[in-house]
Amino acid sequence: MRQLNTEFLDGTRFLLALWVALSHFNSMVAYKLPFSVPDGTIAVDGFIVITGFLMMYNYILREHKDPYYLRSTFSKFWIKRFFRLYPVYLLAILLGFFAYEFIIYCRSESLMFFGNISYEEWSAKSSIDRAGMTLSNLFSHLTFVHGFIPSHVLGIIGPAWSLSLEMQFYFLFPFLFFVFFGTKNAVKYRLGVFIVLTSVLSLVTIKLFGHHPQEGLYATFRAPSILLYKLPLFLFGMLLASVALKKTHMLFLILSMAVVLPLQSKLTILLLGFLFVMTMLEVYRPYLHKSIYSFLNFFKLALSIKPFKIGADISYSFYLLHTILMPPMILVSIQLLQPYVSSKQAILVLSLLISLLVNFVICYLLYLSVEKNGIQLGRTLINKLYGRKVQEPVINQAKQTS
Repeated sequence: MRQLNTEFLDGTRFLLALWVALSHFNSMVAYKLPFSVPDGTIAVDGFIVITGFLMMYNYILREHKDPYYLRSTFSKFWIKRFFRLYPVYLLAILLGFFAYEFIIYCRSESLMFFGNISYEEWSAKSSIDRAGMTLSNLFSHLTFVHGFIPSHVLGIIGPAWSLSLEMQFYFLFPFLFFVFFGTKNAVKYRLGVFIVLTSVLSLVTIKLFGHHPQEGLYATFRAPSILLYKLPLFLFGMLLASVALKKTHMLFLILSMAVVLPLQSKLTILLLGFLFVMTMLEVYRPYLHKSIYSFLNFFKLALSIKPFKIGADISYSFYLLHTILMPPMILVSIQLLQPYVSSKQAILVLSLLISLLVNFVICYLLYLSVEKNGIQLGRTLINKLYGRKVQEPVINQAKQTS
């Protein structure tokens, strides 16, 4: 099966992580940045689609080596994802938990300096969670179940809610592939209904459990941390990969867009459109005017350059850790610059640059020392568990394909 050029996702992932970080930085300095930053949750929507796309893309490409109907394929997928994500996640959660009071102190000082507002006043106006640093809060985060507990969703570090969401998707993904993408018959009779059903369930979930600032009938989650909120976007990413690799008919992707896009914000629609165009650019090249193709391909190539490859490598650590690393860096910048720089706006911009630089360096070191070792540990475990074992199917393949 032919492979796609997905290198543009390197730059896209880094820019999305930067978008989230700038959004949080802006809140740390009382929204005093000289430019507006759109809501960072829109960038998370982009990550969700990319996650669905990459999981599907790699699963399809590895079908010949890891057939979808084998138990070992399920297990290997889960092991890989766990060891890819958990080491840095564990570090971030423990650091956020034990340094919580210090981080709050740093944020309080920054808010007072830039916005003349106390942390208590600011948090009362924001979606910040006040669950407190309890052992139950810590345990729920370490086990990824905090996404199911309204008071814990944003309890330690803000970005962690999306990791609970992501883990829910990873658990479900092999089953989704098995049921809806394993055979042509399965696709023909089930996928269309499932696409519509996920969007209906998303609306029902919002009604029942809220979607900030909207309150739910039974509970109010401060972030969309239950999979049903975002399953349509994960599925859109999966379909995008499956259609691009010619495993699924384009009509299913069109159906997905028809039921998903009306439920999204304008910026999310633009982001999904961008991902669709960049992914399918080569497919539709024969139908595009040369100048249009060249214009679009310029951006695709620009997002594929080597600096963005490094950016993609650090994007996960950067996404998780910036809310921990930025507050101390902002406070240190204020203390160092205030005697020499009279303009608060200048101090703010310099604080941003210093914070980003320190984050990039630390996260790159974490990528080299923690993330890569975690990935290798997962591979080693898989080799030990499955290197020489006979693999058994989940169910009889003949029954599944009949």
